[in-house]
Amino acid sequence: MFNTEFITSRRSETVLRLLKLRKASGRRESGRFLFEGRKLFSEALDSKMPLFAVYATEENLSFAENELLRAGKDSVRIYSVTDEVYMKLTDESAPQGLLCECLIPQELHTRSETVTVSAGERLFCAVGIQDPGNLGAIIRSAHAFGVDRLIISGCADLCNTKTVRGAMGALFRTNISVCSDIIGSLKALSAAGYSPFAAVLSESASPLNRLCDDPSRFYVVGSEGKGLEKEVIGACKGQVYIPMEEGSESLNAAVAASVLMFSQYMRRL
Repeated sequence: MFNTEFITSRRSETVLRLLKLRKASGRRESGRFLFEGRKLFSEALDSKMPLFAVYATEENLSFAENELLRAGKDSVRIYSVTDEVYMKLTDESAPQGLLCECLIPQELHTRSETVTVSAGERLFCAVGIQDPGNLGAIIRSAHAFGVDRLIISGCADLCNTKTVRGAMGALFRTNISVCSDIIGSLKALSAAGYSPFAAVLSESASPLNRLCDDPSRFYVVGSEGKGLEKEVIGACKGQVYIPMEEGSESLNAAVAASVLMFSQYMRRL
């Protein structure tokens, strides 16, 4: 059985500590992050994420305890919180009454200056995606379309609650490399036999449907507003664009990334 603790004050030390995890600096300092909801909780358990504690309102307490027992996680701390305390903790517009505190998975989500990959890994790269919802959607698509390693640089925080929400359980299952030197990483990957292609709208870019099969090729997408910097494009071996109807607006970054991933996925089927 669980030794459930109770939190009734919105100004308790635990509540004040959790509020710091809303900021990237607090997450980096503590090595922990938050996510909310029954579905993500169950996904995290099934993915064997390093859960530290669960904070549940009365109506969610039995569910949380049963799920922890099902997963053999009876060592995870569990707190019963009042509705008032929960409203202080949540940043959801429709609070779900179940908040999880988790250790950041250092092996699954690595951080380094340049990226190290294993031979034959299927890659995808996103640069400068500042909207956490878009980044979450890209992570979700990467898992759906068989990307072995997602490389990101200059993007929103992986553990931002909106990123976690957008990625759903895919964040708990996707190898993600966060690198600070994307140009050096792309050049190193090219030297190792990979073929990075920048997704750009230019006369020198090839239409996606005209590219031949090449298992070494992977795509690099940038933000909707700025796209990719010239230096990043220059570090790639080629350029690609997604054919669209004349007069169409450019695609949302997450949608474009999904189309590119799907095209590679279909070639492997």
